[in-house]
Amino acid sequence: MAHTAFPHLEADLAQTVREAALDGESFRTPLRLCELSRCRAMCCHDGVFVGPEEQTVLTGEFPGEHFEQRGRRLKTRTVAAGEEELGVGYPGHFPRTRCVFLDEKHHCRLQSRAMAEGRHPWFWKPFPCWLHPLGFRRQPGSGRPLLSLPTAQDDPAAGEGYPGFASCTPCGKAEATGQPAWQTLRAELAFLSEISGRDVLAALAE
Repeated sequence: MAHTAFPHLEADLAQTVREAALDGESFRTPLRLCELSRCRAMCCHDGVFVGPEEQTVLTGEFPGEHFEQRGRRLKTRTVAAGEEELGVGYPGHFPRTRCVFLDEKHHCRLQSRAMAEGRHPWFWKPFPCWLHPLGFRRQPGSGRPLLSLPTAQDDPAAGEGYPGFASCTPCGKAEATGQPAWQTLRAELAFLSEISGRDVLAALAE
């Protein structure tokens, strides 16, 4: 039985998780739990890239103009964000926008619907949404996938004039008073474990 609305992507993700090496060091990074009242869904500010399966399913279930082309890829559409809609400490290099699926209380409409239906909260959400701030990268040489937490030193989104993405959001930014990332991100890791049949959480806790 599928855990999400995207069975083909889910099968691919499950295989990736089963094959992946785990970056234990990055998961010792201290993180604090996200506080929606302060961050105001900062990680959703620029929308999210989606694939054909996600677009097809979401277009059928959520009628409306929800997607836009960004170069050669498709992304959820964004709208301009007012100052009161930006999170505390909003990074200056982030565009002042927010995902079209956010409501006035900064809740994701996809997640709200899933909860109202009695499903897992992330059932309708594109995978990058609920995986954030986690990420996969290929290891040099072997090409084996590595499940890790981007840090300020190795954020894959970083570039000239752009310090990074995941490591700059409250849920991915190192905080000395926080718990190790594998504990703070327990819900995400538990869902990955459930999807893949591999107890990722237990492996990182060792």
